[in-house]
This record gives sequence, structure tokens and C-alpha cells, in this order.
Amino acid sequence: VSDRNGGYDQLNSTVMVSNVNDAPLILNIPPPNAIEDELYQFQMTFFDPDPNDTHIWWMEETGGFLSIDIVNGTISGTPTNEDVGTHTINLSVRDDEGDLDRLSYTLIVQNTNDDPVINQNWPDELVEDVHYDLTLSAFDPDPVNTDFFWKMTTDANFMILDTENNFLVCDPKNADVGIHWVNVTVEDQYGGLDWYNHTLEVINTNDPPIPNFIDESVVLLEDTVSDIIKPEDHFRDIDGDPLQFDLTLGLHITLTEYDDGSFRIHPEENWSG
Repeated sequence: VSDRNGGYDQLNSTVMVSNVNDAPLILNIPPPNAIEDELYQFQMTFFDPDPNDTHIWWMEETGGFLSIDIVNGTISGTPTNEDVGTHTINLSVRDDEGDLDRLSYTLIVQNTNDDPVINQNWPDELVEDVHYDLTLSAFDPDPVNTDFFWKMTTDANFMILDTENNFLVCDPKNADVGIHWVNVTVEDQYGGLDWYNHTLEVINTNDPPIPNFIDESVVLLEDTVSDIIKPEDHFRDIDGDPLQFDLTLGLHITLTEYDDGSFRIHPEENWSG
């Protein structure tokens, strides 16, 4: 300070400006869409006027498949079929003074078609001459209505694929006794598929012997003797079992039996009937 006569004086003073903490500011927004089974990843950024602050990222989200690196702010996660749909994601970045910035956004996880899954529980054994309807069953993990298309390959001639009722219709007979394989494939309308291969055995049921000829009558002239008759020439067993024969005679008939089981028929003299 000075006066008009040349007198003056001065005072030196130091002024200190104290810092007031400023909150960090989030600078970007993550993409709003993710795809099932594909990695979703994004790097968050922020600005803080206070250059010496340290920061921590935090996230709250409804799906559960995402995580965030609390130091560098990288969001990452791979959604599965259960995550398909809409999620609300809440992010925040906080400095060491407790000041923060928040961001809330909506993330939509888009569905990717998943293969249907066959869930069969078929028996390992079928019994000859018994009818079976083996159910064709599958489920689709996708949250959409699914149409199933079934196909079958097999070495079993007794199996028929009923696509209208979703059955394998089985009517095994004696010729089918033994081991067979069957492969069923299911496909959805979007090209997803699953297959199931099954081995089963047809168990034999004992079948009665049957005649080899429609008419097994023996016609003789009165007072004649039949040719030698071998029972095994007239009956057979489709199971291949050995046969045992019992002969029951009517009136006026006698037999001559031989050691090999064959016989001749002798009608009474002067009798016919």
C-alpha cells in the first residue's frame, strides 16, 4: 500500500485451497444384448477429477451369470439357457472417500436353440407273443413350444414307429427270439436333435407242437395194415424242443410198435369205420 507522498508498506500472505472430494463419473454403457452360450464382456470406464483417488467397482444383477472385476471394471459372463430373458444390471464405482456414481441398464439374453433330450427307460427284455407300446419321450430345454420329429432304425422286423402317438409298437413272435438293436432320433423344428440306441432281447415263450399237414387222417382199406408211421414226420415244434408222443387207441384198433417209436395200425378183421 502507498500514499501520495511516496510512503508505502507491504504484507506477504499464503492462501491454501483445500480439496473437496469429487465423485467419479461413469463414462460408458454396456451393450444391451447378450446371446446364450456366448461370452458377454465389456470394459467399463470412468473419470475422476481427483487423480489420486482409488476406486472399486460393484455390480448387482438379477441373472447371476455376470461378474465384474472390482479393480479394472471388466464385466464378463456366459449366459446359459436358464438365463434367457431380461435382466436389470446395477453398476457403481466408488472412490476411497465414499463418493460414487451409479448406472442401471437392461440386458436381454437372446435364446440359442438347444438340442432336445431323449429320456427313455425301455425294458431290456421283451417276451415273445406279448404286445408292447414303448413310449417315445423327450424334452426341450428351450423356453419355447417345440415340435418333435421322430425317426427309427432297427434290425427288428416286429417294431413299428407310431409317430402319431409317439410309440414304438412291438409284437415279437417266435422268429424274433434273440437280441436286437433299435436307434431312435428326435429332431426339433430348429434342427436340434438327440439320439438313443438301445439293445433288447426277445425271450422265448414255449409254443405247442403243431401238425405238419392240415389233414393228418390215415385212410385204410378194410382188412389192411397201414404203412409204418413215424410220429416225428407228422408233428414239429417251432421252438426246436424234443417231442414225446403218447398214443391213445380207439376201439377196433391195435398197433404194432417198433423200437424207434414208429408203428403200424391194425384194424379188426371185417371192421370199417
